[in-house]
Amino acid sequence: MGERIRGNEWFTVREAVLNRDERRCLNCRATSNLVVHHIVPVCNRGTNRTSNLATLCRDCHRSAHNHRSGSGGRTSRSRERDVLSTDHVATILRLTTHPLSRAILLTLAKTGIGVGELCNLNLDDFGSNEECTPLPVSFDGPGIRIRYGGDIPYNNRRERNETTYIPVDTELERALKRWLAIRPDHPETQALFTKTRAGWGTRLEPSTVRHRLAKMALADDERPTEMAVEGLTPVALRYFFEERFRGQPKYRGNILGRIDASAIDFSTFEENYREAIFDLVSYSRRP
Repeated sequence: MGERIRGNEWFTVREAVLNRDERRCLNCRATSNLVVHHIVPVCNRGTNRTSNLATLCRDCHRSAHNHRSGSGGRTSRSRERDVLSTDHVATILRLTTHPLSRAILLTLAKTGIGVGELCNLNLDDFGSNEECTPLPVSFDGPGIRIRYGGDIPYNNRRERNETTYIPVDTELERALKRWLAIRPDHPETQALFTKTRAGWGTRLEPSTVRHRLAKMALADDERPTEMAVEGLTPVALRYFFEERFRGQPKYRGNILGRIDASAIDFSTFEENYREAIFDLVSYSRRP
């Protein structure tokens, strides 16, 4: 069985395939929302050679994996059923006390980034008004940078094809600063999120994030154990963000990696994000 490649190696292969295919979907010739598709899946002994890779747009990629939204509405109903409610996520947050767990949950819920992208974050990817690490975009308030390609430990989401900058609202900023106040100061890593037990101070891994989310889900004893654990995953939180964020679609698309930053005015983007992002900390305090 083949194995997926990660980080800079995958970035190099991905760029080679995109350039070979002239950055167009081989099926419909679209030039946006592109992903690199394994023709024979890795789980079926497919390889990472360029001969087994093809450029597809997001819709054609879904169709290739039999995720057609028009198949009797089945996919749409299934996805709607799987979207977490704001009340559910806010309840889990209220029951979660560890600063690292709260920061993880709020980051995933309020940005929709991938679990690997969360683990890739370094200290200088969080720019705050009070910090000495300003981001190279015109945000008035804090923000985070989702690096694309290069020397990153884990793969970007398939849809992302450039570095992305996302505003940080007050709730997430407070959670990140609270975590940074107790973050292990390990000399060998600049990771924003690090382990606090085994492997103390080393970069957090996707499996550790999933484990923490599962533990958080179990704290909500109003839901069956299996349903709670399966429901609170990085992917579920991405769907949550995608469905609950009420900002302009182009800004949502940019955050999720589907729309290039060249089409974005960052000052307007920041204003729209801060107005449209949902509350979770204050929501959890409602009677």
